[in-house]
Amino acid sequence: MSARSNIVFMGCLLLALGCGGKSTGAAKPPSALPDAIANFDSKGLDLKGGKTDAPNNSDIEAVVCLADGQGECDDASECGTGSYCDKCLHKCLKERLLCEPCDNDNQCQQASNGSVCLPFATGGTYCGRVCLGSGGCPSNYTCETLPGVKDMQCVPKSKSCAPNSGTCKVDGDCPFQSICNPEYGQCVKGCTDDGNCSGGTVCSLGHCVPPCAADADCTTFAAEAKCIADAEGQHHCKIPGGCLGSDECETAETHCDMTLHKCVPGCEVNGDCKDFALECAAGKCQKAGCTANWQCAFYEVCDVPAKTCKPATGLYCAPCNPDDQEVKDCGGKPNACFKFQDQEKNDKGAFCGITCGTDPGGPCPQGWACQELKDDKGASQGKYCLRQCYQKPVTPP
Repeated sequence: MSARSNIVFMGCLLLALGCGGKSTGAAKPPSALPDAIANFDSKGLDLKGGKTDAPNNSDIEAVVCLADGQGECDDASECGTGSYCDKCLHKCLKERLLCEPCDNDNQCQQASNGSVCLPFATGGTYCGRVCLGSGGCPSNYTCETLPGVKDMQCVPKSKSCAPNSGTCKVDGDCPFQSICNPEYGQCVKGCTDDGNCSGGTVCSLGHCVPPCAADADCTTFAAEAKCIADAEGQHHCKIPGGCLGSDECETAETHCDMTLHKCVPGCEVNGDCKDFALECAAGKCQKAGCTANWQCAFYEVCDVPAKTCKPATGLYCAPCNPDDQEVKDCGGKPNACFKFQDQEKNDKGAFCGITCGTDPGGPCPQGWACQELKDDKGASQGKYCLRQCYQKPVTPP
């Protein structure tokens, strides 16, 4: 490419991804639902394999809406993972787990894959879970083909999910990180963080509940539980000094001892170090080795075999004469000399563009981006390491 091509770089062009805006459309109106959709009347599913009058509920939308309204969703696709859309309330609610009470299929976990809400001959309707074989079901459950149901479902060996048919009464009766649903006496997996909860609730000791306002709101879960605000000011019920996972250990270089359920010194994974420049090795945080240029400081590259950062070599952003056809200031062709302008089209000087490399740690030093330049016909003019060369990097005091 000739140096006389007079390519001029605007400051914004060097950060093309940051120059555009994202348009937003008008709010989507809620889908029209009738005032009432009659639920099917099942006489109970015989889980021993007999006949049933229950239709194939995977083909029926069993929803009863007393009044339609607007809200945050019209479909499950608008809710996060682990949530379903209540089409009457137009709210995203937490999915029902295996053997939890339900009213219709879409409430159940993995409903989109075939899980259905099953009527039980012993009474009540509870979520099944789609399966291919018994290996895909928890202990005390079997994977069965059921009359009137398209996909095989996990069902309890006792053939009952009736209230209090399980083995727990309080959370302490369940394995660690499980909670007891006292309505039907089954241990179920509790939430681990607020991302598992929806509808404005937070994760408090495995339960998705509204944020606590006082310690009295927490004693239901554990007598020693307190209402504690996190770094973002969100209030959760926690046991002081206790932890369910290392993410609750806010002090750097500590982690959660899963036997004691307390934060203790040391690390198990890099995240326990709370510093991207450190890594966990043999239970201690130490300076991390690099695997790519982005892990290094400005104008450094990663020596991948040695896992160390070192200063780059080359004429990156060196001042140059844009009229020199030989591009001597930049080490000669195929390197190039480019004129730069800021966003107000003020001349900011001419600087070298060095061709992108092939190093596995990255094609350019940290702080430079490898960009392909094209002429007005779309033909490639080469790939160069570029940045707004007229801007000086921010350095610590």
